Amino acid sequence: GVLLSRVDYNMFFMKFFRNLSRSKARARLHNNKYAIIPVMLGIEEPIKIQDDLDAENRMTITREELEEMDGFDGAPLYLSIRGRVYDVSAGER
Repeated sequence: GVLLSRVDYNMFFMKFFRNLSRSKARARLHNNKYAIIPVMLGIEEPIKIQDDLDAENRMTITREELEEMDGFDGAPLYLSIRGRVYDVSAGER
């Protein structure tokens, strides 16, 4: 009934304003005044961030190598989250 339609409107406007802010950011970052069109249509290409570009050129580490990087005996302390490996040695206490 009425409550369901309010939820639908709410979701529509949340998505609309989220996409509007995303398109403004893309326009500002990439000097593209027409960035709103692909964002609103849902056909925009993912932007490659510098970390991803750098990661493509870096070495890979196996699970066994990661297990050895536990911070003990002078080894660095590595943390893996969703396939990305971070050196968190500086935060060790």
